Amino acid sequence: MKQIKYFYKGLITVLKKHLTVQQIHDYLLPYVALDSHMVPDSVEPEILFEIVFNMKPYEKYNKLNIDTLITYIYSILTKEKSCRLLIDLGAFMLTQGDLNIVYDLANFVNNSFGDDMAHEDLKASSFILLAEHYIKQSMWNKAFEFIDKAKILFKNDKIGNANCEYLSGLIKLEMGDIEGSKALLQGILTDIDIQNETLLAAMIEMKLGFISCIQEDYESALSFYNKAVKKFNQSDCINGKAEVLLYKGIIYKKLKDYQSAISQFDNCIELAKKYDFIPIMNQGYLNKAEIFLKQKDLDLASVFTNKSMQISYQINYRALIAKAYKIRGIIAKEKGNYSVAEYYLNTSIRLSRELSLKLDNANTIYELGLLYKEQGEIGKACQQFENSLAFYKGQNINKFKKEIETQIGKLGILK
Repeated sequence: MKQIKYFYKGLITVLKKHLTVQQIHDYLLPYVALDSHMVPDSVEPEILFEIVFNMKPYEKYNKLNIDTLITYIYSILTKEKSCRLLIDLGAFMLTQGDLNIVYDLANFVNNSFGDDMAHEDLKASSFILLAEHYIKQSMWNKAFEFIDKAKILFKNDKIGNANCEYLSGLIKLEMGDIEGSKALLQGILTDIDIQNETLLAAMIEMKLGFISCIQEDYESALSFYNKAVKKFNQSDCINGKAEVLLYKGIIYKKLKDYQSAISQFDNCIELAKKYDFIPIMNQGYLNKAEIFLKQKDLDLASVFTNKSMQISYQINYRALIAKAYKIRGIIAKEKGNYSVAEYYLNTSIRLSRELSLKLDNANTIYELGLLYKEQGEIGKACQQFENSLAFYKGQNINKFKKEIETQIGKLGILK
């Protein structure tokens, strides 16, 4: 038997919170029998899962036959217990990047209760899952819609509302409202009982670290990351630890310590691969592409950009698609393919504008300015630099702001 995939271990961990080992066996054994496999009753559930999902026709789905699982758990558990299992399962599948499954699970739980408000917490949790589903696809209005629905149901549930505010903070950050996100996240951290809400506190500290990194306060960023890692260890949250590795790599990338950055990204990718954390692994690939680009290794930069873009399209990670086009554009510029570079950069700008990714949009506009400058199109270059600067004037990101102003100054037309 080949090594058990960590996906199955994670899946079994979720199921064991709600089902006995015998119940898990009872769910899987009919599939095995259909394929004439002889399996001892004492076989571990993880191995049984791997047998089933390597069988035809299941191997093409790679992860989970959700329809049969729902049917089974509803036959042995109450509606309430079934839905609690599905909420936990949806949260797990979110880490895997399986957004379609997350959507189906959340909607199933929501539809199970209809207008019955006896289990408002479950309906609210389904709305939170749907909000996270839309956040992953940069669909902010839909995400806010379900956050608001969850808030209504959580009412006086302090932690439920804190989770809603946390998601709102993430959206603000993604949309470029950096100070608004920072204030919201700091407020949550002050308001919750950190000792009892370790995981939520860790996620908030990690995002505050990222904000500090954006604002070029790397010492504070590392302090937040180190606090978050301790709490992720306490909560045994492996995907959180993988994400911190990613963010630490970004700090080293900004400091131009590329060897340390690559080391962090490699550790992040290794951990994410091991546990099938596809979205985090994908970000690791794209950040490595940026470093190879900085080092003028255009071939490796292209390899990792293309690898990331392929995954992003598969899981509909639209924000990362926009970033990948930016890197493709810079690679094309470095190769002297200016028309291709302009096409890719404008594609990135269009996507980031459509997704309201204001920080990413401003960064790519700046890169377009550099392209025009290299081509000797001074007027176009100045216009792009000024467009980028318009965003940064309202941000506490002084070093990059000065870099843009320097570029305008070099053009001899700084007003």
